[in-house]
Amino acid sequence: MPSFQAEMIGFLTCFVLPAQNAPLVAPVSASHEPMVAPREIALKTPNGLVMVYLPNRIAAGDRISGSAFASSTGDWETQHRNLEYLSSLFVRVGDQRIGVPNTVFTAVAADLALKVDLEDASGHVLAEEDVQLPQDDAPVPSTDSRVVQAGFSLGVAGAFDGDRAKTFATINGRSIGVLAEGSHECYVTAPADKLGSVQFTVEENGEESTARVSIVSLIFLAPGRPTISGRTTSVGLDVEGLGDADSSVFPVTVELTVDKPAVAQFAGPDVARGTLLLLHKDLHQGHILTSVPIRARGNGVYKITGKVF
Repeated sequence: MPSFQAEMIGFLTCFVLPAQNAPLVAPVSASHEPMVAPREIALKTPNGLVMVYLPNRIAAGDRISGSAFASSTGDWETQHRNLEYLSSLFVRVGDQRIGVPNTVFTAVAADLALKVDLEDASGHVLAEEDVQLPQDDAPVPSTDSRVVQAGFSLGVAGAFDGDRAKTFATINGRSIGVLAEGSHECYVTAPADKLGSVQFTVEENGEESTARVSIVSLIFLAPGRPTISGRTTSVGLDVEGLGDADSSVFPVTVELTVDKPAVAQFAGPDVARGTLLLLHKDLHQGHILTSVPIRARGNGVYKITGKVF
């Protein structure tokens, strides 16, 4: 699944952990940047959205491959109805029109602007976005040792033809589907059942591109009781998958975001965001267990999103 569906998110009401709090530092100069992700286009409707994933570098005339995934809104029953509606729609990318349930496509970017839109069965456009071409200076993945979170995109740079039908991607020799591909890059989704150091390989037309990455999981230890406004509590974090990581990936960065700073805040100048550095010495049996302080500011429920890189 693509990253927006696979983020480990805690819906927290605050609790107190016995573990020692780790300091949040913001801003921070990390040794690694987040892994370059494919281009994401959100086509929004009142019933939810359809996310379209494309390569970053695109020029007129390029063949490109991508994916589309629907995400509905509302409670359980409403989500089901909304998902049925979204699944009746079509995504148009360049010269291709694809039913949303099919999710994958290969298209040609023929013009100076690549049109991406969401249509109903009659062709009525519900949402659209134009990608101006060329995108020659867009970022592509590096080949450095790095960390990627399970469920997030994992990319490799190389010379590709943009046709996913000719591309064979593997993680430790196991086949995995292509999320997006262009002439300079290819992306898959990091699996949740292959934590640890892995070899990511993409082969096309006899040419092979590889990258060594560590796939990790991030789990929040959610509070069990509400915290009184004005008091400080802790949010626990468990990062797994770094036990066999190359030393060059450390320090590993965890970037945290709280959606409602009026309800809960991190320490530091940016109360909505915090950055935590994990060191090799923090490892214990393949896990890094830690916690971060957070202060309750008002009544309500808040959500913390975490990203590891």
